[in-house]
Amino acid sequence: MTLVGAKNKTEGEMFQGLRYSPGFSNTDEVHSYFKSLLNECDKSDSCTLNVANRVLIHKSAKFRVNPTYAKQ
Repeated sequence: MTLVGAKNKTEGEMFQGLRYSPGFSNTDEVHSYFKSLLNECDKSDSCTLNVANRVLIHKSAKFRVNPTYAKQ
């Protein structure tokens, strides 16, 4: 959802950072794919969609993460 709401440089950075570029040409294709996936799951009584949320930050990053959100 965040990618779909992003525009311009941020959109491009997120698209590449999320590694969508090998399988999709643009954000609209990603959005369309997930929309179709959710529609198919909605038709089924046995569909389970597992998701994980995580941000991976390289140790050399030039910003610091609030320790509350950092996992050691």
